[in-house]
Amino acid sequence: FERARAGPGPLARDPRSPRARTTAAHLSARLPGCPRPAAGHRAAIRAARALRGDRRRHTAAPMLSARPARAPAFAASLAALLIGALLLSACGPKPSAVDPAGSSAPAAGATLSGLRLSGPGFPLDLWAEDGGRLRLERPATRILATNAGLLDLLSELVEPERIAGMPRSAQPYSVALERGYGFDAARLLDTLDTETVLSLDADLVLMRAWQSSEQRWQLERAGVAVISLPNPETFEAIVEDLRLLARLCAAEPRAEALIERLEARRRELAEAAAARRAWRLIDYTNGGEGGWVAGAGTTFDLLCRLIGATNAGAEFPGHARLDLEGLRRLAPDAFVLARATGSAGETATAAFLCAETRLADLPAVRERRFVELSATLSGTDAHFLLDAAEALARWIDSRPPPGR
Repeated sequence: FERARAGPGPLARDPRSPRARTTAAHLSARLPGCPRPAAGHRAAIRAARALRGDRRRHTAAPMLSARPARAPAFAASLAALLIGALLLSACGPKPSAVDPAGSSAPAAGATLSGLRLSGPGFPLDLWAEDGGRLRLERPATRILATNAGLLDLLSELVEPERIAGMPRSAQPYSVALERGYGFDAARLLDTLDTETVLSLDADLVLMRAWQSSEQRWQLERAGVAVISLPNPETFEAIVEDLRLLARLCAAEPRAEALIERLEARRRELAEAAAARRAWRLIDYTNGGEGGWVAGAGTTFDLLCRLIGATNAGAEFPGHARLDLEGLRRLAPDAFVLARATGSAGETATAAFLCAETRLADLPAVRERRFVELSATLSGTDAHFLLDAAEALARWIDSRPPPGR
């Protein structure tokens, strides 16, 4: 906070700005003896100065992200001071690299999900590619999972009591919750603003790279330990995520037993993959207000690769708009449709496809080659993607190759 007030650089803030006032409020909420800035941000600044000598004891580890980030200006200043000291001394061994927290990184360690880990046991140090460092003194016991996929991974590793919270908006997309993972509904959060997160007293917040970078920035500035994992595009990446989370929670035996079972199922899927290569599948959504397709880099793209089929929409990056002419041009062999949990009857997309006369000559529409998966399975980026792959493989294996 003092750096945010003091001078130039990426952390510089005008004390009168909304962000500086927010930082003052968070600081006063986290530091013992520091009053809330009811009388304005100047009171919080004065209180922060009074506690300057005790800041280090109350400073939490910085947010750690697996994605490269711009190095803080104060780190460059620290490096300049070190170089100057070396020039003055003109002797001694070359110093090791210094991270933003001021400690030396160890020799090469295991790397999982883009993060380098220290040796076994705790304290556990993690380094990101940009040099950011996070230290966990003990296994995480109060974890905030900010999306459904991360909760699904954690459901295999820890008891529900160790999950401090998750967003209410993620609940409909969690396979684990759909299958009865005993997470207390009272811990569903309507918002993930900094004040709400601080009230949980979580010792670890888990996010994905696609989530708000501004939100990560705010949590870091409030002293919350945050790990942001990259979006998985391969099954190997999902396995790495499992191993990383198990290391953070001291649940390695459970993770390795699960991974062994998952790899056996994946090998079984691969044995018949050659027979499914003729199928061109599409994940298409259209409730009458325009169509969307899941392209390259999506979980559906990974799903197709797991079973050996082709993603007919792979020419598009990510999730893309697709008009009827584009759909006719792609002419998929089957449509993979998401069904909301608890819904009955025909899905909105199936009804649209059958009612649209311009699609009537597509064989997949005429023969109603519609594969329905639950919305939780079709969109998961966790290990439950294998369940979706097996269901889709069973549907294909029960039918003759497409004649188009």
